[in-house]
Amino acid sequence: MGNISELKLGGICLAVGPAMATALFIIFFLILGDSNIDITDFSAISSDISSAPVIEQLLLFLPPIGLIMAYYGMTVIQGTIGKGENGEALFKLGLPMFAINVIATVIAFGGLWQAQSWVGSSGTNIAAIAQGISLYSGLIGAIGIVLIALAISTRDEFNSLFAYVIAIVFIIVAVLNIIGMTNFTEDTLVVVNSLLGISYIIISLWSITIGLNMLKRA
Repeated sequence: MGNISELKLGGICLAVGPAMATALFIIFFLILGDSNIDITDFSAISSDISSAPVIEQLLLFLPPIGLIMAYYGMTVIQGTIGKGENGEALFKLGLPMFAINVIATVIAFGGLWQAQSWVGSSGTNIAAIAQGISLYSGLIGAIGIVLIALAISTRDEFNSLFAYVIAIVFIIVAVLNIIGMTNFTEDTLVVVNSLLGISYIIISLWSITIGLNMLKRA
């Protein structure tokens, strides 16, 4: 295992990481979460998370790890793009934007997990900050993914059509995050979160195809 190639490990990370993060997001927030909670009521959100069974709370640790795996896989792809080759400039711009999204997600999930643990705090402010961080970093990350997808679309070793689909989907995701930040109502956030869940499934499928492609070439 210590001799695993960078290309192979990157492929594994891309095939597994986003899919794991997406599955856990759907399980924790869309299936196990209390559908009766007003998602603009951060006190209720904080209480719901803190009262969840330990196994559910532990699941909150894992989605950011999946995104970190995805980031590593993306850095491997960047390493395969030579200087001056197709897609180099767009990929180099998109990757740090995606990295910001990953870092912010770690912070937001950490805040949600500890929301009720702060002495003298209801967790409301922490949950609200986590939501704000998530939406804004999601906007930055979406732009980064659009750039990465456009870069990958120029590469012969990857599926250009799928990459263009991802670019279009994440332009929509960027708009959804803006809507979520500017029109902060329960009805709006329910629709936004549902559509974001669909986008996560789509990019997970894309990431799996890229990861398998890298494994074949490893």
